[in-house]
Amino acid sequence: MSVVKDVAKATVQVLAGHGRGSGFHLHDPRIVVTNRHVIGTESQCIVETEEGEQRTAAVMATSDPTNPSEDWAILALAQPFSSPRVTLDPSAARAERGDETYFAGYPHGASDLLVHRAMVSGPQGPTGFHIDGAVNGGNSGGPVVDATTGKLVGIVTARRLVSGTSTSALIDRADALIMTAERSKNNGRVIMFDMDLSTVFELIADTARAARTLAVNDANSGIGIAFHPDAAVAAARAVTFA
Repeated sequence: MSVVKDVAKATVQVLAGHGRGSGFHLHDPRIVVTNRHVIGTESQCIVETEEGEQRTAAVMATSDPTNPSEDWAILALAQPFSSPRVTLDPSAARAERGDETYFAGYPHGASDLLVHRAMVSGPQGPTGFHIDGAVNGGNSGGPVVDATTGKLVGIVTARRLVSGTSTSALIDRADALIMTAERSKNNGRVIMFDMDLSTVFELIADTARAARTLAVNDANSGIGIAFHPDAAVAAARAVTFA
């Protein structure tokens, strides 16, 4: 059970703008690794432990946004946490089908840190692998470790939705509709046929938000996707502190 306790002590929640994801300490308790898509375009974010202790962190490096086969970001804490933390070490071997692992994170952006056991189901492209675990929004950026050694073998990066690409398309359309409705609403009152269209635009935006929330929270098919950590490990090692 020490592997479970260690991976929990290595895992943090990452709050970047309006987004929430997961992350973990690597090499040094002042370094946190997460997904690039978790931090978005932010240059700073907040990192929080399970106990609620927070630190500001600066974004030191990220993977190339145009390269879909990599998704990582390296954060440096302004100061270390006061409570002891566990730093993960990378495995010398890549995860392979049949390997037993644990993955940790904050699903749905809640404040509860959860650790799950999952088997590596198979490869996913040249830089990733599937795990038979219910990865959900908020798990992104969390660690995947070998269940026996506790060594880092992957970074939780995505989930396979039940409705797949159609759900992603719905989210994109909802975002576009919300933006258009908000812009129209902010242009002021528009009366047509004795109807205030600004109210209609507000209802459209609220409906799109509700549809987006349902799509984002759609339970996955019990399959998660993790990326091998090689590039993130190299970038984390390059971080230096004064």
